[in-house]
Amino acid sequence: MADLILDTTLFIDYYRGDSAARHLVEGILSGATKASYCPFILAELWQDSSLGRREEVVYTALVSFLEEATISSESAKVAGTWLRPFSKEEQIAYYSYALLAAVAQERRETICTRDTEPYLRFYPKVRSY
Repeated sequence: MADLILDTTLFIDYYRGDSAARHLVEGILSGATKASYCPFILAELWQDSSLGRREEVVYTALVSFLEEATISSESAKVAGTWLRPFSKEEQIAYYSYALLAAVAQERRETICTRDTEPYLRFYPKVRSY
């Protein structure tokens, strides 16, 4: 297992040159920090109609240094249970947050994101970069 599980914000901020994101990625590339990602994050990145070839290459290179954290049936059930009390609109809005939080909980990893608040609705081990 890894120390951290990364969300979409880290990838985007790294590509855009954010210094905190770059510092974190440098730690991953050097081996000082062990991190993972959940494959559905790639769907979130690739759905952007402005995604260019260079950005694809950067994201693809970055994931090659990360562990792949797959979604188990149990994680999916946990995420669904967490979403149950919310309205349909909120369920749609929080779906990916709950799913990544459930995977992080199962793997005992800390979620690393710039967008901490939505994850904290589901899982306490969240940190900003």
